[in-house]
Parts: sequence; C-alpha cells; structure tokens
Amino acid sequence: FVLCGENNRTCQSNRSWSGLLPDCIRVTVTVDDSVRYIVDENRGPVNIMLLLDQPSCHPIVVIARPRLRSQNDAATVNDFNADPVTVTVDPGETTAVVSIDITDDGLLESFEVFDVELEIGGTNTDGAVIGSPGVAQVFISSDDVIAVSFNQSIYNVSEGAGVVRVVVVLDREAPQRLTLQLVVISGTAEGRNKVWQRKWNLVNC
Repeated sequence: FVLCGENNRTCQSNRSWSGLLPDCIRVTVTVDDSVRYIVDENRGPVNIMLLLDQPSCHPIVVIARPRLRSQNDAATVNDFNADPVTVTVDPGETTAVVSIDITDDGLLESFEVFDVELEIGGTNTDGAVIGSPGVAQVFISSDDVIAVSFNQSIYNVSEGAGVVRVVVVLDREAPQRLTLQLVVISGTAEGRNKVWQRKWNLVNC
C-alpha cells in the first residue's frame, strides 16, 4: 500500500489505473547525479540510476533515449545501443535502473561521451514529470592499447655520425598525439645516462 494525496487515502498498488486520480501526488523523476557513469567498453552495459522524489500510486513509465552530444565528441552511434529503453516503476517504488548496451569495437579511441535523456511515456503522463537533472552523461573508456616497438633490435652507427636515428613503430593508428619517453642506458660505450622526452604526432603512422 502507498499513501497518496493530501487526504492520506490508501491506494492499492495492484489496482489498474486509467488516469491520474485527483488525490494522487504527481511525482518527479530524475537521474541520480551522485553517480558518475563511466564504463569500460568491454564491461558494458552501463546502468543509470533513476530516482523518484516520492512513491507513486500508479506505474510510471520512463523512456531513456541515448543520443550523441555533438559532432565534436569522439563517440558515434556505433559505440552504444542508441535504441530507446523503456522501464516501468511500480507503485511504491522510488528507484529504477536503465541499462544501455556498450559496443566493444576493438578500435583505439579517445575518451567518448554520450547523453541519455529521460522522458515520461505510457498513458499516465500526467502522473509524473522529469525533473533536473533529466539527462545522464555517460563516459566510455577504451580498453584497447597501442603496442610500441623499434623497427629493429640493433642499430649500427659510426662514432663520427654524431647521432643515431631509431625508428619507433606503432601496431595501429593513434587517435591523438602521443608522448614517448626514451631512456638511453650505457652498455660497453662510455657516456652519461640521458632521458630525452619529445612529442611526436603519430596520427598517420
């Protein structure tokens, strides 16, 4: 049973409702923003928590619509299931979970972000409203890595050359500029250990 309305009338949770009763309280549905929604692409889906400010006398239907944030974000519709997800919050409940599937695409990508927007569905749309926040931001982290190696294990150079040129090879294309740190360790040759740090733009490598 759920108390609803100013008269504290008792409503049966298993009763069938054709519309909003005059003494039923309109509830507000929001995203639980105390949780940061971050998921590895190989550990989906991402579960988004919904909160009701109070129990309802009738079922509340909530539709969650995944969508891209802007064309400037790295995420695409291939990174998650963009189909709307519908959940029903039963009378007396104040929480619900929306699950959005994430695609493990095997591509090396930078951090991706997309939104999940809430709306009220079903026939009892007058019984609930979407409050603030009504949109969840989901962050996808890629589980793919770049393997970095030299193109050969031994480099021969004459001491009069002044410098030795080594070639670094990536096993796949990098989505952004990488920073590599090379450590020079003396073997039989005399010299000081040096650490060189330099940024290479390896996008097209």
